[in-house]
Amino acid sequence: MFGDYHYVDRSDISQEGNYRGFLQDVKTAESELKQKAKLCIIEIGASNAVPTVRRQSESRARDGHVNATLIRLNLDDAEQDVPTDLYDFIPVKMGALDGLKRIDELVTRLGEQENK
Repeated sequence: MFGDYHYVDRSDISQEGNYRGFLQDVKTAESELKQKAKLCIIEIGASNAVPTVRRQSESRARDGHVNATLIRLNLDDAEQDVPTDLYDFIPVKMGALDGLKRIDELVTRLGEQENK
């Protein structure tokens, strides 16, 4: 991991399989619904020191197969290197737990408004 090419962790291999399965499920759902999927990518704590995570998030958000929103939660680097080609990019200058709690509050509130 991160330059240690001898690093092997079974949980990483399992998670990679889960991730690829999720991406395939999104494509399958799109073909069944005959419309682009709506996807929210929440990037948590990936600073400029870990550009591979940021590149992966941005790449998925740019994927033409989905309508994606990228939310970048980072106390220090949320607004650095803003991808200007992403229409739905939301930098949030908060720590992970506070940011996730705030997102949960907003989603809950939106759900309540839709049910009225």
